[in-house]
Amino acid sequence: MVTKSMSTKTTLYALGSNGSFQLGIGHDNDVSSPQKCGFAADIGNKTMDHVPLAVDDGERIRKIVAGGNHTLLLTTGGCAWATGSNEVGQCGWTAPGPDQVSADTVAGKWRRVQRNRPSQGETCKFTDVAATWTASYFVVDDQIIYSCGRGEKGELGIGPGNNDGLTPTRSFDLRDFEPGVPRAKIETISGCMNHIVVLSSSGKLYGWGACRKGQLGENLKNEKVIWLPKMLDTGLQWRPRQVVTGREFTFVVGERFEQQCFLGDADRAGFGTPIVLEDQWQQDFEIYAGWTHIVVRVGDGSLRGFGRNLRGQLLGRTLDDSMARFVMGSEHSLAATCNGTAIAWGWGEHGNCGSEVDEKKDVVGRYNTLFSTGQTARVAGVGAGCATSFFWVEGSS
Repeated sequence: MVTKSMSTKTTLYALGSNGSFQLGIGHDNDVSSPQKCGFAADIGNKTMDHVPLAVDDGERIRKIVAGGNHTLLLTTGGCAWATGSNEVGQCGWTAPGPDQVSADTVAGKWRRVQRNRPSQGETCKFTDVAATWTASYFVVDDQIIYSCGRGEKGELGIGPGNNDGLTPTRSFDLRDFEPGVPRAKIETISGCMNHIVVLSSSGKLYGWGACRKGQLGENLKNEKVIWLPKMLDTGLQWRPRQVVTGREFTFVVGERFEQQCFLGDADRAGFGTPIVLEDQWQQDFEIYAGWTHIVVRVGDGSLRGFGRNLRGQLLGRTLDDSMARFVMGSEHSLAATCNGTAIAWGWGEHGNCGSEVDEKKDVVGRYNTLFSTGQTARVAGVGAGCATSFFWVEGSS
């Protein structure tokens, strides 16, 4: 493992929609220029303007995901942080009572998600995170999922009629579904508006939540809501490799891109299926999804977009630089280029794509540069949510 210098700091920047403090920048105003995020220290009321990582063991930010009005951050060392609305417990903190002031209105900054004493066979290490509109999911030890928040369409996965989880509750344990599989683990957890899909290391798919549009498979459409996690019967004759979720669809691909399965109404979502890539990219690709579009990052770091493009989210032009890091929000995209800049394009109504937008508040057919690194700092990653944008810089900034 590469050890970071003790003087190196990771600084998180945010811009965009912020009415529920989901940017974690100390106030609830939308911003169209990058602002430093604030992190609550574990002791006292001190706020740090950099991410409090354990720099002596090489810990870094691994990913950022977002719901409608809250955001989650996961580090490579197994820590989770949250910011934004905690009205129904979706940040993983104890939800406020009826006579209490919500924690987000007090702090307006990122707070660490604390685990209670682990159950038998568990540690306190978070290994993945996901979010739907008003719920959050914390994967522990690559096998167990805890959910919290609100899920009126079964998103919490804790049983019929159980809409609220004010504190994280165990909702899925892979060992219960695959008891005979040694070292089975959760490879991917993906959530969008109202449904969750999990891919295990054995190639099995599990899901729960809204299914009326076929997003969990045609055979479950009449159920409308799946309240408890169940294995999805997709009839695939190949092993799934990647899975992403959009607003009302799930897209699964195998070892080759021609091995693909679209769950949901492709026509309604604006897709022509199957989605075709050039032959040279069939085995070297990564898939991403927004509400109504899919982007494939191919072997040379360039992007191929499919689906709706009403807000310019597919960019519509070739980038000058290949993408070192890429992520999609609801209807906009963010990238860190190989030459060290953070760029954004697509739906920019809340400032999430920067201040230079067209008459419809979008960035169409081009991109805005949000941040250019210097000699002592570099953009190391990007994250995006519903009209929110994040990027983090390692080094002096």
